Amino acid sequence: MLGVQQHNKEFVVTILQQTRNVSRRRIAYPMYPFKRLTRQNPKKHDSNLKYAMRQFLGPKNYKGEYALNKYNDIPVNHEPNYLKPMQERGVSLRNPLNGKPMQENMRGQLEEIDPVMNRRYGSKRDDNDSVSLKPFPLNSNCKTNYMVSDETKLEIFDDIENKGMSTQQVSQKFGLKIPRVEAIVRLLKIETNWTNKNLINKDLQRLSKTIYQMVPLFKPDFVKDRENLSEIPVPPKTLKSRFVTIAESEPFGPIDAANVLELEPAMETLQKLSTEGEHSAGHLLKQKQQQQKNKVVLAELRKGDRSRLKFKDIKAEKVAYRYGSVLRDNKKNRSIGFNELGHMVYI
Repeated sequence: MLGVQQHNKEFVVTILQQTRNVSRRRIAYPMYPFKRLTRQNPKKHDSNLKYAMRQFLGPKNYKGEYALNKYNDIPVNHEPNYLKPMQERGVSLRNPLNGKPMQENMRGQLEEIDPVMNRRYGSKRDDNDSVSLKPFPLNSNCKTNYMVSDETKLEIFDDIENKGMSTQQVSQKFGLKIPRVEAIVRLLKIETNWTNKNLINKDLQRLSKTIYQMVPLFKPDFVKDRENLSEIPVPPKTLKSRFVTIAESEPFGPIDAANVLELEPAMETLQKLSTEGEHSAGHLLKQKQQQQKNKVVLAELRKGDRSRLKFKDIKAEKVAYRYGSVLRDNKKNRSIGFNELGHMVYI
């Protein structure tokens, strides 16, 4: 490439060289072998990635559905139908008559293949629960949660409502956390109420049945399915950073950090969690203490008075606004809470 520059009132011709930087990014083709595109019309803007996707999805029927693809149907056996790219090797088509795997040959026709040949390294690998419950195969921390079966829900409801067991006892029996046990009992009451009032239509029943068949069921007899009952929720005070200046030789451990964050010991937190819920073991004692705390004082009724004044302990924000608090909706970091009716209110 030639260029002209002016130097001392004279024009000098220089040679300019253009440098091209080649991109190091590579096209993420599938890891398994697939049929490539042949020579085609340049006006047909197609690529090998699109062609590989069409081979994976298979042909469409008159409804526009991929009926031969095994991921087209909704699972009905409580086992999620997630992709397993390391095992299926791109063979996702199944014969609807015998269930054998099918693949497109070089002539563009579908033919049955040996189910062992599409396995990686030519060997079979059994699917376990840890693999089948991963929606993303490379992310081992993301797993599908279990759903409590209808029989287990009825058994939990019978233990609490009829047999008088506390939520702590039921939680230890089935391996479920206390808030989940409380939610099961309350939702069963709501479902019974809706059923008596004919508020559950056919669409809700069909949706509930479909989701129930898709999600895996919780098995109390399996130890690995049980929840961690000693887990403590994350305290809100630990979500904010605090900076403390200490000497380099001064020891600083977990107890010191808890004192700085104003956190209580774990035993006290677990004890408070055991008294939560309307069916907990310490709920009646807590309710009795609350009644004793709420004192009511009646004023003296004198001659000529038409009414008697009644005084009781109550929080100021329940009957009036706090002194000095603003009502701006655009206030930054505004705390949000819920009242007895479940309505969102600003604190």
